[in-house]
Amino acid sequence: MTAKDRILAIFHHIQEDRNASFEEKDFIQFLIKPNGRNIDDSFKGKRFKNRFIDEIQMEFAICFPNGFFEKKWEFAGFVAYVEKRVRQPAVNLKMAEKKLTQSRRGDLQVFVFLNVFLVPPVALFQTPYNLAYLLFPLALNALFLRLKLKDVNYCKSLVKKIAAQSNFQEPPKG
Repeated sequence: MTAKDRILAIFHHIQEDRNASFEEKDFIQFLIKPNGRNIDDSFKGKRFKNRFIDEIQMEFAICFPNGFFEKKWEFAGFVAYVEKRVRQPAVNLKMAEKKLTQSRRGDLQVFVFLNVFLVPPVALFQTPYNLAYLLFPLALNALFLRLKLKDVNYCKSLVKKIAAQSNFQEPPKG
């Protein structure tokens, strides 16, 4: 199976309407049903795009640079870029390790903000809704932690897959 066929299979698997056709120019826009909006202008669009990119990275054992996500891709150019990335295993491994380090470090500023600015005001409110005021920041904390753990686990899996396919030694755990 060629890289083009594998990418098409992933595209149709992730695509919201699997029977819908797509134009090769800016094909990523067709992951969701056309609604006149850019795929990056909605949470739903971003979710489909990120799922597609994650699947491509995992399938081909590659890691895209940050600048990759902002480009508009034609299908043929995207396939050529993926094929080029496959031939650069050392670069992919280095990028994946960097992403893993970044995901482990996390966005502590957000976590601190949620705890410092949302939890203490609960003590000021003497209403029957105190429990609701307390549960809201706790729910945000839980959501934040869940998303961070999911990101860390994905990055770990990507590093392992790239290292295994590249015949590199697995990075030390920690």
